[in-house]
This record gives sequence, structure tokens and C-alpha cells, in this order.
Amino acid sequence: AWLPAEAQVVTKDIAEQLGKPGLTGFRVTYVYAGTSAEEAGLAMGDIITSVDGMALEASEPEQYEELPTLIRQYKIGSVVELAILRDGNETKLPVTLIESP
Repeated sequence: AWLPAEAQVVTKDIAEQLGKPGLTGFRVTYVYAGTSAEEAGLAMGDIITSVDGMALEASEPEQYEELPTLIRQYKIGSVVELAILRDGNETKLPVTLIESP
């Protein structure tokens, strides 16, 4: 399974720039057009903090595989609930995972 978006680790430097020291997870850098992620409302700049209630703890660049590894454990067509931080507000987005290209 694949989440049709690109994301980078929220490093300590990025967390501090956002005014949220201690924040961990992944910042969305690109959402593929016409995909389930776009339809769900995922947007560039969103911070993904958890998947189905499992907190993302990545805070160093070398931890970039945490999110993709977690997503690959699901079956294609599964719906996951992403907890995202957008403009300082936390919300939950159900996103259908698709087949990896």
C-alpha cells in the first residue's frame, strides 16, 4: 500500500521554526493530483503526527522510512486515519491507501 504524497521528517529545527519544539512526525511536501490523498483533503504543509492512533516519532532525517514502512503494512484499499496538524489545529483525515506506482 502507498500514501500518494511525499513527506519529510519534522526535524528538531523544523519543529522549532514552527514554534512547536518537541513536535515529531512528517511534513507533507507534495500531494499527487487526482489521488485519494488529494480527495481526502491532505495538503502541502500538513504535519502528519499519527496513523490510526500510532504516533509518529521521527525527528531526525535518517528516520525518513518510519511513515512509508508503517503504511506498507496495510493492504491496498485500506482506509487509515491520519492525525494532522494544520495551521495550529489538529484534525483527522481518513485516507484510502492505493497501490504503489
